[in-house]
Amino acid sequence: CAFCVNQHAAICGGFGIEPDPASPEHTRFEANRSDSVTGDYHRGCPCQEPKHWQGDLCEMNKFDEMMQLLHKQVPDLCQVVAMDRNFD
Repeated sequence: CAFCVNQHAAICGGFGIEPDPASPEHTRFEANRSDSVTGDYHRGCPCQEPKHWQGDLCEMNKFDEMMQLLHKQVPDLCQVVAMDRNFD
């Protein structure tokens, strides 16, 4: 079983819904959307793919449920994570 997430349908154009500025989550939000050295905001992807941050069309909020389902239905479940070491 292999599955992936279309990041252009979720996170490439921004950083999600901004939390309340008075909340602790806002500090992390600010840190994640800016360069830790220069403080400049990261640029988003200019693609025109519609974004889905939540709901049925969102691909980012279903990982936990999918892993729970697979764990129940596949007795010897193993997970392999592959990523680009240089993120390019």
